[in-house]
Amino acid sequence: MKVKIFGSAGDSLALEKEVNEFIKDKHVIDIKYTTTFVINKYGNFGVPDGGIFIDRAMVMWEPDSTVLYADGKMVGVEGE
Repeated sequence: MKVKIFGSAGDSLALEKEVNEFIKDKHVIDIKYTTTFVINKYGNFGVPDGGIFIDRAMVMWEPDSTVLYADGKMVGVEGE
């Protein structure tokens, strides 16, 4: 199994497009998603005045691979 983590800087549509492009030819096992609000602007007296949502997605997939045999014994794996 392999893992790839994607992140956005507030652009969830770009994240969605990037993940969809990545998984289109993969055997996906699972996708985990999280979003967090990050304050990036403060007003008077240190009061939060603005922020952005940061999205992350973790894709777990099974790479295409070929097991190599010699004389009936596994000698290696070839693939992603």
